[in-house]
Amino acid sequence: ISITIENKGVKHMPKIEKTFDQAEYTKKFQKENYYRLNVVLPKDMRSVIDEAVAKSGMSKNAFIREAIEEKIESIK
Repeated sequence: ISITIENKGVKHMPKIEKTFDQAEYTKKFQKENYYRLNVVLPKDMRSVIDEAVAKSGMSKNAFIREAIEEKIESIK
């Protein structure tokens, strides 16, 4: 059996403009609500930090944020 399909008269769907961009929304929200900090550490600290984070059961971000908060409290 041979089937031939002709493409004559086929109309394509018009492109719909995207009205909501989730990635752009997230980027804007984070920029308005969070402070990003880039920290440079010696390479050998990575395994020490990873081990401490694993023992704490926290995310790396939560662990570092808590450490900063504790240090700030200690010097007040």
